[in-house]
Amino acid sequence: MMHKKQPIAPPSNKAPAAPTTMPFQPGQVLGSVPFSSIQGQSELTDEELALLARGGYRDGDPVPDLSDTAAGRKLRAQIDYVGYDATNTEGKTPIDPATPPLVIKPARNIKDLSPAEAAKAATAFKEMGELYSKMEGARAAAEAQKAQDSVPPELASIPGYLEAMATTRQQPSIDIIDDVGLTGGAPKLRLKQRIVPEPEVAVESAVEVVTSSQDYIPHCPRCLHNLNGPLCEPTQEDKIGYIALIMGDQKRFRKTVSLFGGRIIVTFRSLLTSEENLALVQIDEDTHNNKFANLILYTATLEDYRMLMSIESVQRKGKQTLEIAPIGDYEFDSDVNTTPLPEFKAWLDDELFSAFSLRNTVSKSHWEFAQILQYLESRAPDDPFFDGIG
Repeated sequence: MMHKKQPIAPPSNKAPAAPTTMPFQPGQVLGSVPFSSIQGQSELTDEELALLARGGYRDGDPVPDLSDTAAGRKLRAQIDYVGYDATNTEGKTPIDPATPPLVIKPARNIKDLSPAEAAKAATAFKEMGELYSKMEGARAAAEAQKAQDSVPPELASIPGYLEAMATTRQQPSIDIIDDVGLTGGAPKLRLKQRIVPEPEVAVESAVEVVTSSQDYIPHCPRCLHNLNGPLCEPTQEDKIGYIALIMGDQKRFRKTVSLFGGRIIVTFRSLLTSEENLALVQIDEDTHNNKFANLILYTATLEDYRMLMSIESVQRKGKQTLEIAPIGDYEFDSDVNTTPLPEFKAWLDDELFSAFSLRNTVSKSHWEFAQILQYLESRAPDDPFFDGIG
């Protein structure tokens, strides 16, 4: 099944032992720096010279070799960092050394501009607004196309569905108001937001497609659930088991379903809070690893985790019953996965769901099981509904 590696001792946080020998003999003079060779020495003030003297520097003092010491490595790292920053030009625009320094002109009040200057500024602002609008339009179009590509074909075929996904876009533009009385002849500039309305969605046409034929069974346009299918109604036994769960008499709510004329019998169990949290932790890890191309795949995977943890046993006619322990009882490779779910899912797919059709059938039964549980939760304030139980 699944195995767990023996825990590995964490790495020690202790610092490495100090060397037992010095790289050089104490007192060895590797060189000297005459005072006159100090860069910029002629520009030092008397106070700075006095500071050097108070620091203990004397003309021709020896230079120690720090190459194999902590201080030397720290200095070398600082030198390398400064050198890299000075020589790395990636992402930087080269500037001709002969380029004169940038001179920023003082700001001027727009009211002080001449009519010609104001018109020139208005043209520049208008061009900037148009350019920004084109950029925003291209970005919105790309996002809309990406969203449409992620829609399943059965939903995309519904008239008006793709149009309904469009969102309102705001595109800034420049309005030029020629108000001579306020600006003394210069046009007045105002930045405003122009709201681009959403295209009208032919919702009625979509409804007509669904209800135009009496033989057609309508489905939910979001999840394709059969709206004319039988409702999942809890039995008296379900009510008793649910009350036992709520009152703390048992930790789980269970329900057994028979499939294929009794050839397969599946028992589902409700999830513990810790198991529900485990599914959320794993789905968060999957999201971090970019495993989902869209929200539909994210939701389907989360529900798949819940279904797998909810299966308690599967009895197939003529075969040994497969008892599935709670997810918390399984060991897994914690060096590879954050939770047991990926290994648990792979094992159960191989052990039970080698036939994809069987997985779909059990998944549908689990959905009905979850609907009954949600229905029981929704009737909590309804006292007569639970009359005569417990």
